[in-house]
Amino acid sequence: MTDIFQIQMLQEAIIRLCSDMKTLAQANDAFKLANDLLLLSQGSDLNPVSEAIYESVREKRNQIANGTTVQTTTKQPPYLPVREKADKSRSEAAKGKRNVERWSRKRRLGDMAALPPYARDQFTEGERAVLYIVAADIRQHGSCRCTNKEIGDRAGVCLTTTRNALRKARQHGLLNIRQRPQWRGKNLSNIITMACKLWRKWLDRFRPKLGFNFSLKGVKKAVPLETNSKRNLEKKENFLEKTLSIKEIMPMDFYKPRLE
Repeated sequence: MTDIFQIQMLQEAIIRLCSDMKTLAQANDAFKLANDLLLLSQGSDLNPVSEAIYESVREKRNQIANGTTVQTTTKQPPYLPVREKADKSRSEAAKGKRNVERWSRKRRLGDMAALPPYARDQFTEGERAVLYIVAADIRQHGSCRCTNKEIGDRAGVCLTTTRNALRKARQHGLLNIRQRPQWRGKNLSNIITMACKLWRKWLDRFRPKLGFNFSLKGVKKAVPLETNSKRNLEKKENFLEKTLSIKEIMPMDFYKPRLE
């Protein structure tokens, strides 16, 4: 039993050496152990396994000696798609030209003071622009159901700034964010509502016209330029009737000029 156990241990050791050997010295050491294993396992049930190990070690030793190593294991393709490397580094990309329209929109919305004074210092300019968009949607529709990408595009900031603003606002107790996961599909956009009553009261008192008003305003109809239109003729007839009735009521002396 001990001989069989020793043979099994030696077989496992040689298999590990065979998988790791890369130089000729390592191959020679493994080949010597394979010879010893072949002598020990003669006349036992493990002799066929030892012979197979001996042949594989000798074959790999010859490949290393001749310099023609064959790669037995193939790399499996990655599960996720590999992203192509960008031509520019992160520092070079950060020094590139900025979008002037988005930059000015971020500054304009960030300075519109959609937050009360006690919470304004907790957020950056871009985060304040994001919260302005969220507060405007909540004021107009009762909740904000836009995606983070849409909110960032409207505020003129990137996706990371949008996520940071919403996370910090939830930590400070300003907003409630309810996620809407979907089974076997992409999640729906979050439902963002206002959680702070003080913020709501402050907006009602100091920012009653917060948001974007896209309602149609009334426009005066232009008077037609045609002098002989039906409407103008009716106006002239009514005017003449009024003047005639006034002349009938007033005495004739009323129309004479007075001499001083």
